[in-house]
Amino acid sequence: MTQKNSLHWNEIYSKKVENDLSWFQPKPTISVYFIEKYGNSSESFIDIGCGTSTLVDELVKRGFENLTLLDISAQALKIVKKRFPSENRITYIASDVLQWQPEEDFQIWHDRAVFHFLTRPEEISTYQILAKSRISHGGILILGTFALDGPTSCSGYRVSQYSAETIRKLFEPEFELIDSLEEVHETPWQSKQNFTWTAFRRV
Repeated sequence: MTQKNSLHWNEIYSKKVENDLSWFQPKPTISVYFIEKYGNSSESFIDIGCGTSTLVDELVKRGFENLTLLDISAQALKIVKKRFPSENRITYIASDVLQWQPEEDFQIWHDRAVFHFLTRPEEISTYQILAKSRISHGGILILGTFALDGPTSCSGYRVSQYSAETIRKLFEPEFELIDSLEEVHETPWQSKQNFTWTAFRRV
């Protein structure tokens, strides 16, 4: 990820409305499922690459107390802030995740569709080290990535594809795979994108 990416994503969020984006979801059903099954509202939560997702809206409704939203696009965060002009439970961070230097640990780490943009070994390694160092012991790592038969590119960038098994091998032994499922995401123009979802526990 580079500054070029930041300009790219800011332009997308400036020019397009949310339901014109291929990753748009009316409801983040699977994300909420994993978070409610393995986490609770008192735990610190971070959404890596939150974009303008309504996941934070769902968690605010459910009483989550410590929410952090990170995205490479400051424009995306600006859009979310307009929905929560006075909500003090949300912290906003405009940063490339690979350049981010957090000062706190998180008990729930959620990432829908950032990890699969990391295609070089050094990018994947940087992400792994960050997750291992900043997810609390016993904490939950939730990843949504393109499946092995999913797209090979997104928004002009090449992406990686994963099965639960291939992604498990990347995060063991520091993380134990505790759940996985497959999703067929339907874009706003009714094309299909196959996703692999995994949930890990930090051990």
